[in-house]
Amino acid sequence: PRPALHLPWPLRLALGLFFFVVPLETIGHEAETSSFTIARLAGLLLVGACLLRPRLFLRAPDTLTRWAFALMTAALLVTAARGPEHVGYAIGRYATWLQMLVFYHLARPLLAVPSLRRRALQAYVAGAAITAVLLLRGAGLNTAMADKGRAALGNQDPNVQAAVLGLATLWLLVQLLHQPLSLRRPGWLAGWPV
Repeated sequence: PRPALHLPWPLRLALGLFFFVVPLETIGHEAETSSFTIARLAGLLLVGACLLRPRLFLRAPDTLTRWAFALMTAALLVTAARGPEHVGYAIGRYATWLQMLVFYHLARPLLAVPSLRRRALQAYVAGAAITAVLLLRGAGLNTAMADKGRAALGNQDPNVQAAVLGLATLWLLVQLLHQPLSLRRPGWLAGWPV
């Protein structure tokens, strides 16, 4: 889509906040997870900020969004037919997936703007750096991971570790490929600690 320029600052701020808190999604010591996580609350703030530019949200979904919705809906129906005892769990997963589709639908035209794309990436890397520090200090998901045999560094779910630290590493590799290292560009060097 054509870049949406001159976006109001609350919308830009909400986008950066959303990407910043995504890596921090599962940090903590809660015994049980909640639907009102910080990333979802930031996502709702992002959706609410669209009141300033409703055309960003009230537009036809792209092909990928429609296919993803159809795939997850079919999976829910198959689960209901073959394993009725798992329907409650499947509905919870389905609701989470719908939220992800809504956030994707909203963020896609915003990230077409180069400046917003760069700021969102930097916000995500900053959140990943904080997550890495908390992992090294022993903060993690919750003690329930140990009971599932999935405990890892800092009692963090290894899947979350791979997603957060792996993507931060990819960011660094991209910068190494496209930007020569130079002390005159200290911003790119900030990826090394991550």
